[in-house]
Amino acid sequence: SETLASVSGLRELNSILNLDAETIGMIFEYKSNINEGASYNTIIDLSSPVNIILSIPQVFLNYMLQPFPQNVRNVYDVVALLEVLFRVVMLAYLYNQRHYLSKESRILLLFYFAGCLLWSVGTTNWGTAQRHHLTTNWMLILVYVQHAYGRNFSLVRK
Repeated sequence: SETLASVSGLRELNSILNLDAETIGMIFEYKSNINEGASYNTIIDLSSPVNIILSIPQVFLNYMLQPFPQNVRNVYDVVALLEVLFRVVMLAYLYNQRHYLSKESRILLLFYFAGCLLWSVGTTNWGTAQRHHLTTNWMLILVYVQHAYGRNFSLVRK
């Protein structure tokens, strides 16, 4: 019989709080092996602290850039790819303007990347990633609009 913790999903939370790397690894492996077409088959390697650090960039880049054009198979994937292109264009523009970014914009971008990093650690497919990006894209868009259209840009007409 399953316990209440198992049914309500608290088993995973308990594993994280107790630093149970074996159970966490099994959860990530299970999630990454679900082949629904949107999986990018990368997970954090929890076998050692060094492997954790070495696997984070790959997981983060997949979270930020998937689906790649060769992975597009349906209309939903096209929408996800357009979102990636939109994000890449804004990030490239802001990178080129990095010397002109205000302190506030830099802080907002720091929060943007921190949020993306946190989401990327537990995300194994671009369908879920696309939903998670909705929670952070607003920060990127605010900084982009402010710098692309000038400091006096306002969303409300006076």
